Amino acid sequence: MKIRGFLQKNYLLLSLISITIFFWIMSEGRLFYYGNILNLFQQNMYVFILASGMFICILTGGNTDLSCGSAVCLIGAIAFRMMENGYGGFVSFIVMLAVGTAIGAVHGYLIGKFRLPSIIVTLASMSILRGIANLILGGYTLSVSDETYLRLFSVSDGFPFYFVFVLLCVSAAVYISEFAPIGRHIYALGGNRKAARISGINEVRIIVFAYIFMGILTAISAAVVTGRMGIVGPSLGETYAMDAIAACFIGGTSAGGGKGKMSGVIMGALLTGIINQGMSILGLSANYQNVIKGIILVMAVLSGYLLNREGEKQQ
Repeated sequence: MKIRGFLQKNYLLLSLISITIFFWIMSEGRLFYYGNILNLFQQNMYVFILASGMFICILTGGNTDLSCGSAVCLIGAIAFRMMENGYGGFVSFIVMLAVGTAIGAVHGYLIGKFRLPSIIVTLASMSILRGIANLILGGYTLSVSDETYLRLFSVSDGFPFYFVFVLLCVSAAVYISEFAPIGRHIYALGGNRKAARISGINEVRIIVFAYIFMGILTAISAAVVTGRMGIVGPSLGETYAMDAIAACFIGGTSAGGGKGKMSGVIMGALLTGIINQGMSILGLSANYQNVIKGIILVMAVLSGYLLNREGEKQQ
């Protein structure tokens, strides 16, 4: 029983250690090269940012955002076209935040007010936003040379400014879920929707808030990703939603909502990043990577279900 209890409490940490050791051995130690460690954080910034927003959405009752990757592409495309036409990097970033907020508000209103399934709303949005992004891009990859934009969202004078934005997004999700009054309402809504409504919690307001937060973080993710790469193309963000959702579920967030902590999501995002980095070092094709990440996502949800069921039996 003691061993089972230890595994229930520490399975995420044990998984992180096991996966890290596995890829360290398979890569013959290359996983811990300085350049690869740096790439681990640079190439997976979006996971930490988007997973922070996805976590808040999932808490409201298992709601997700499948369109965040397409939104990253669209928001980045809009910003690059603006900078092509002479608008500065700062003005473009403000517009990015406005577009992200608007997308989130539409999602939240449709899901909260009309109680449409989030998977349907965001799946349709994924197609719409990707289509608009490709129309803006014209099928081409755009580059940007605006120094203000690149300095703000990349590495300037040796300092990784993008890390500040990652830290702000994660900290905001921690504050909302752990300390803000609305966080208690979010957990209550996800834990028991009927009881939450009876107690006077405004379901629509909570869900709209969660998706606006997701939209803002999506815009920030678009900025740090495009700022680091200096380009935006039609395929940008295609796997982002899956990675963000996987980080949440791997981190122990309940698929039905109402349960989970940001500390677990952070570890889940780190684990997702290590998996992505390890598979890249091993030279696995994108097809193999998608298969493996899909299997890991199913295993994470199944593990969470089994552990929660076992915990309920012991209570």
